[in-house]
Amino acid sequence: MSDSVFDYLEVLVLVGLFFFLLTHHARHQELIYKNIVLLFIAIPILSAVGALVFHDQSLSLSLLVLRANFFWLFYFLLHLFNIEPKKIIYLMIVVGLVWVLLTVVQQFTYPDYYFATRTEDESYYFLRAGVYRFMLNGHHYGVFITLYFFYNFLVSRKLTNLVFVFIGLSGFYYYGTRQFALALLACMILVLFMVKGKTRFLAFTSLSVCALVIFFYQDVLFGEYVEMTNNQMLNEDEVRLISAHYFLFEYWPHWLTKVIGNGIPHSLSNYGKEIDYIKENLQLFRSDIGIIGAFNQFGIFYVLNIFWLNIKSLRSRYYTEQTKYLKLIFLYSLLLLLMSEYYANASAIPFFCFILYLVDKSYESTMNEQTKNLNPDTNIL
Repeated sequence: MSDSVFDYLEVLVLVGLFFFLLTHHARHQELIYKNIVLLFIAIPILSAVGALVFHDQSLSLSLLVLRANFFWLFYFLLHLFNIEPKKIIYLMIVVGLVWVLLTVVQQFTYPDYYFATRTEDESYYFLRAGVYRFMLNGHHYGVFITLYFFYNFLVSRKLTNLVFVFIGLSGFYYYGTRQFALALLACMILVLFMVKGKTRFLAFTSLSVCALVIFFYQDVLFGEYVEMTNNQMLNEDEVRLISAHYFLFEYWPHWLTKVIGNGIPHSLSNYGKEIDYIKENLQLFRSDIGIIGAFNQFGIFYVLNIFWLNIKSLRSRYYTEQTKYLKLIFLYSLLLLLMSEYYANASAIPFFCFILYLVDKSYESTMNEQTKNLNPDTNIL
């Protein structure tokens, strides 16, 4: 299926989304993330002015390339339908398992593969230590199933949860990107500070067993990876540092772009051709430098909005004992901000909408519980 077909489908979905929200009234309730989501929509539109004034890219082209950013409206649609959280969780688990399945299975069907955002013709780093890095979109759902089932294992102590944890980790092993796997493992360690008593002991024991297995079988699991990728990693890190310096200190045609951003380039504009030249000839990519790249594209207020979202979401008041795993998603995002940032990515925005919706519903549950405790039923039958 050609890219143009997906573009038309994307536009069709957005038109339907706009129409539905305009013709239906939202439920009257406080939404924790309403302002943050609205800013994620509005700030990139403001960056289109920067693209127009300082890069001579027309507003029409900027809005065209920004169309996927309007998927943030999906957050309001979820509230409009008031979908049961269990159904959202089930859907995310299914998507996560499909992502793992395609990531792992295609390792063994290569050279035949059908799902990838990176190919051997497009990237020098496609093959790393025997792992084909197809870089399928949807790794966030892999993060979700791993953290969700790990936390549920600690709470429920059901061993079946560990099966899904290992399935999730296998997906990241074959995903072939070290920072995502390391951030995921770091979040699993941070669970120790979120649980208490016997649950903390269980978490410590589980992680210790995993550490021992990795230690004794490190040559089998990671020996080839470490040996073959040291130089590649050094090269990648060097390019990332050069990219960070360039887009943080040099690529600013005017001081105002630090406020409103340079905007997202369209391939048909001179701005787009300039960025393509920087990618192809200088090998400098905004996508490799996380929040610095976001700062260069959308300006300082977009960066502040990202921090506002993640720091706000770490507040314990929003979570019940069963939903604390959601806090780990935001910790994961914070750990990766210098290298990866997906808040304007078409494949990731629906995921974040799901997560924010689940936090809203979690907070709604905590508030309902507090109300019950403050106003107990005094009716005597």
